[in-house]
Amino acid sequence: MRMCRAAWACLWVLALLPSVVQAQPQVPRVAIGVAAGLVVPSEPDASAQVGIGPLFRFGEDERGWGPAIGLGWYASVLDGPLGAASGEYARITVRPIMAGVGYTWHVGRWSYEAAITAGYSFNSVEVLDGARLAFPGTSNVVADISNSIAVRPRLRAWYDISDRVSWMVGTGISVTNPELTFRSGSTTIVKDLGRMAWQVDSGLAFRIF
Repeated sequence: MRMCRAAWACLWVLALLPSVVQAQPQVPRVAIGVAAGLVVPSEPDASAQVGIGPLFRFGEDERGWGPAIGLGWYASVLDGPLGAASGEYARITVRPIMAGVGYTWHVGRWSYEAAITAGYSFNSVEVLDGARLAFPGTSNVVADISNSIAVRPRLRAWYDISDRVSWMVGTGISVTNPELTFRSGSTTIVKDLGRMAWQVDSGLAFRIF
């Protein structure tokens, strides 16, 4: 909830920026905003989640090749078998930071972008009750998830509502390969979370340059 309030506050601040800020012809246009989306992981134990995050757009008037940034952060609850037990055993958060290239073309007020980004994902995990059931006789269960390489191809469509505001709808596939480890005493359980996650999102971006 706190993250949602902060995201909407950013939107209002961007919307109220003075319109006197003008981009120089040689400087690419830059827009930032907020997007919300649905993430559907391919991992059988992982649940679909709705997330919210920052949105960036570069060189909106340019055609052809240009830079692309990918974040695509999401969280997911893992629910399934772990050892001899079953249930919700972990909540993982995947935070990739990626950069790459994209190709843009225009049709009227619409702009279309195909891009591929790659980078590194900083992951974290929270232990849930199902993990404790997998280690009978103890409540001291420690979990660790590795960071991992991340890659995401994506497609986006932008509609220019005005000279300063654009609406985006897009889809993409995030590929990561973290390893999840549970430990209690001398017992260890390791799960390979090599996975893909289908993402669809939509948001508003406000031009600042």
